[in-house]
Amino acid sequence: MTATLHPYRLPLTAPIVLAGRTHAHRDGVLLRVEHADGAVGWGDAAPLPGFSRESLADAHAALTGAARAIAAGDDLPDDLPPAARFAVETAFDDLAGALRPPDAPEALPLAGLILGGDAVAQARDLAAAGYRAVKLKVGRAAADAPTVRAVRDALPPHVALRLDANRAWTPDEARRFADAVAGLDLAFVEEPLADPDGLEALARDTGLPVALDESLSGATVLIPPWAVAVVLKPTILGGIGATRAWVGAARAAGVPAVLSGAFESGVGMRAVAALALATGAEPAGLDPYRRLAADVLAPRLPLDAPLVRADDLFAPREVTIP
Repeated sequence: MTATLHPYRLPLTAPIVLAGRTHAHRDGVLLRVEHADGAVGWGDAAPLPGFSRESLADAHAALTGAARAIAAGDDLPDDLPPAARFAVETAFDDLAGALRPPDAPEALPLAGLILGGDAVAQARDLAAAGYRAVKLKVGRAAADAPTVRAVRDALPPHVALRLDANRAWTPDEARRFADAVAGLDLAFVEEPLADPDGLEALARDTGLPVALDESLSGATVLIPPWAVAVVLKPTILGGIGATRAWVGAARAAGVPAVLSGAFESGVGMRAVAALALATGAEPAGLDPYRRLAADVLAPRLPLDAPLVRADDLFAPREVTIP
């Protein structure tokens, strides 16, 4: 068995702001494993700056040690950081031909993302295209409420509206927002508070449907009774096993589990889609893939529609390192 590392840098279609810093590229490292019989598997480690517990340098160092262990036939380290573990697990699943779930549905539903500009027009277009769920970024507290109301009005009742505040608000700001959108049919508001310790009180006192994302990193696998959904990013949570554990906890709690990408390359995004298919999760949040101006997979993944067919998702592709 051989294992090699391949760093990559992919340009974005437009700069993105992550945890207060602007990024024009997405950086990561691919793990390539090859069996003596010629079978090859790929994994992707792309820690998300400001959200992942490890840096890209940490992930690269961990994968360097993992690659040595793989080549020597030794056991892998137990303390691999989350993104590195995701890369190792998906590379071996890919190697074994097990990335595609054997009894998965024929197609995976995807969520649409509203990106700036005319939010109402985008909402109408996404609904007309057939999306069952639409996500809108918020972060200006009560000032966002008119836009949220207009977007909800533009969407048919069967299309879920998800909001993501990215921990932008103080408790007072979040409460003002909750008052301003009272009565709206919202699927959830993802991570509304800068300090997650106040989430329970916010949900209890206002009835705001709170979903968890960043708060799950490093947390005990247990869904609090006030959470209405969980958004699961395997790159940040620590791979296939950790993500499956959260999906199981969500099922036990009776709340939706939404699999989501973290601006990984196509190698990582395909693995997230595979997990979404395997777990029967809600419409997946893979729209960040559209923000990559280039990819390591050729041809690119077909993630620009409300449904992606499993046959198309797992069709053979070449891996090229820019």
